Amino acid sequence: MRWCLLRAPIPFVLSIGLLFAVALKTSAQSTASIEGQVTDQQGAVIPGVRLVARSAAIGVERTATSDNSGRYQFPALPIGDYTIRAIATGFKQQVVERTIEVGTRITQDFNLQVGDVAEQVAISSTSD
Repeated sequence: MRWCLLRAPIPFVLSIGLLFAVALKTSAQSTASIEGQVTDQQGAVIPGVRLVARSAAIGVERTATSDNSGRYQFPALPIGDYTIRAIATGFKQQVVERTIEVGTRITQDFNLQVGDVAEQVAISSTSD
């Protein structure tokens, strides 16, 4: 006698469906995002700032540019440790170290100081 899914008990069919749903949700959340705003020392937004998120451990590098509101976003980053640089002409480069975990959305704002681009300000931070 052949076994047929149509004759399977309802709890069994529901369990299989639940397993597929959990597997899909887990695979969809293997990334995270970083977003924020770039301002100057007086709190004015800075558009056109180049931001670079790099993870040497997993070989990922993404770039973004702040918009007219000074906002930027790195969507769907693989989880890991990142160095994020904010680079703008006429401002000191700011560097932040962040660890991102599965399914998180981290807000990382930058407050750039006027100065030579060759200068940099390093900031250590933990996950939100």
